[in-house]
Amino acid sequence: MSYLFRGHLCGTLCDDLKFNEDIANVVVRLYRRDIDQDTLDRVVARPSDTLAPLTKEQVDAKAKSLLIETRTDENGRFEAQMGEKQDYSGGPFEIDIVIQQAPSQEKEAAEPIQITLTTLQPRWRQRENDFVAVWDFCIPQALWCAIRRLLDAWVILGRLMICGVEDANGGKIPVPDYTVSAIDNDWIQDDPLGSAVTDANGFFRIDYSSTDFTRTPLTPGFGIRFESFGTSGPDVYFQVRRNSDNALIINEPEARGLEPDRINRPPCWCVELCVEIDDENIPDYPFFTQVGMFRLPTDFHSSGALQGRLNKSILGVGGDGWGLYGNLRLVGLMPQQHPDNNQPMKYRFLYGETNNPTLPLTTANLVSSIQIGTILTGYTFNPGGWLEPTFDTVGVVPDASITDFDVNLVPDPNGWVNVPQDADFNPNNNLMSFHTTSVAAPGGNPGPATAGVAAPVGSVQNGKRLFVRLQATDVGETGTMYQSAAYPLYVNNWREVGVVDLGELVSDPCSEVTGSDINVRFTVDHEFTRNWALSITSSASPWSAPTLPNLANPNPAPASSPAPTTSSRGVFGGYVVDTSTWPSCTYRIVLSTYLALTNGDHNEPGGTKDDVMFYIQS
Repeated sequence: MSYLFRGHLCGTLCDDLKFNEDIANVVVRLYRRDIDQDTLDRVVARPSDTLAPLTKEQVDAKAKSLLIETRTDENGRFEAQMGEKQDYSGGPFEIDIVIQQAPSQEKEAAEPIQITLTTLQPRWRQRENDFVAVWDFCIPQALWCAIRRLLDAWVILGRLMICGVEDANGGKIPVPDYTVSAIDNDWIQDDPLGSAVTDANGFFRIDYSSTDFTRTPLTPGFGIRFESFGTSGPDVYFQVRRNSDNALIINEPEARGLEPDRINRPPCWCVELCVEIDDENIPDYPFFTQVGMFRLPTDFHSSGALQGRLNKSILGVGGDGWGLYGNLRLVGLMPQQHPDNNQPMKYRFLYGETNNPTLPLTTANLVSSIQIGTILTGYTFNPGGWLEPTFDTVGVVPDASITDFDVNLVPDPNGWVNVPQDADFNPNNNLMSFHTTSVAAPGGNPGPATAGVAAPVGSVQNGKRLFVRLQATDVGETGTMYQSAAYPLYVNNWREVGVVDLGELVSDPCSEVTGSDINVRFTVDHEFTRNWALSITSSASPWSAPTLPNLANPNPAPASSPAPTTSSRGVFGGYVVDTSTWPSCTYRIVLSTYLALTNGDHNEPGGTKDDVMFYIQS
């Protein structure tokens, strides 16, 4: 019997911007803990009470308790399998990491640092003959940034917005494609900390080290640095340039770095800057803002095992950890003319399985019809004698044979859609509908399965993480090519495995059921199983329906032995029902299933997946 411990580690850089980073390529060490009061106290303690860097002496002292050592991958995930070799039987252990380089840090620290994160008693779940536990841990901002200070890994996370202006939904308007430079105000000379270009949502990130703000003119010859006089963080001011014409838009004075909110900045610092633009002259930039109702990137997990899944519910749609399926409504802002040259705009979406997608959405295999706006065509009198406007509908369709709208726009072979140039065109901010089911993330029925046993390997299907990006430019491609970030979207178009049967009907499905009980066999499997339940109906009288297994109570009293086997994917097994007092009649058992999937506007409907009818002769 073995114990498989799967984990994911990340560090919070900024609570305000909801920005976490995966802790990649670090050593993870698990140490055995005796079950005593100190261990129990540590298991229930807050991370701030248990997380601590260790001295070499402390590391050496606990070496004899080492259970196993492993390493995180590029996404911060790790696995550790323990059993007889480690003389491990499921008890608590201490989790340490050994780290020498933070994410995006250019150089390793001089020495690796071993840090105790916490003491954990895993919640083991049995799977066949083994046990599995999953642990997802994000080091809180204050603690992760303290670790970054030890590694000399400093970072500025920021967002550039338009000052005092909101979009139609009340949100701030980001400014993409500007270069933000951070500078340290020093009494001898000012030090550039670094520069970064804002992405489609106005975000930027500048990584640097203490070397960048402690050097002096004497450093090369004499090795004198400011830490000779006591260490502190940089005193930061910014310059911001518009990349289209290199114009200096923000030029903060050096003294800005000496104000209270800028002096002695910590290793992880989050800041919001804004550009002053008159309302009438707000630039009309292309933006990829939403999938259905869900905003990019804030409503999605950005890293780790849940990357591309939703992190919230909106008006009952979706939920934390949910995936996507079906036709996805891609929403954004698209000007009619290019901001550089006032030429007509065109746009397209690219998709792929890496964060550099290259495949365009084009043809019926990838695009479904969607209305993107209307064109005012005139006015007419209604029956009451009032003038009412008349409109032509405008939509993007898969091919020229589709005439769902008055004006039908077909992506060209490279996926480009020309923006209508009519003066009375009124967009609704839909840009395209991504038909994910045929090519990008195919699905369908997963394959056969037998009720009561685990779904066979060939029928156990998972979804696919896709990356989607918006590109936009003028039709002549002479102006700036605007490109959004490549946003991860986790898509699963497979149906669930869901079968139910009676053991008494396996050899002869048409036979009467006799005896004093029935053996209900059932199997449910899906990556996004949200709920499942068995129910029974009949016209029998007198008779009352018993409680059958469901997600919340998979083995209701009187419990069956062995109990059904449950997991995050579903369930399989049998359940014995006492029928000794049931009258002769026909009965129907229904298996209902529901998946944690949404297209961004509506949830996957779920409902009856399978049923079995039988006749009891009492």
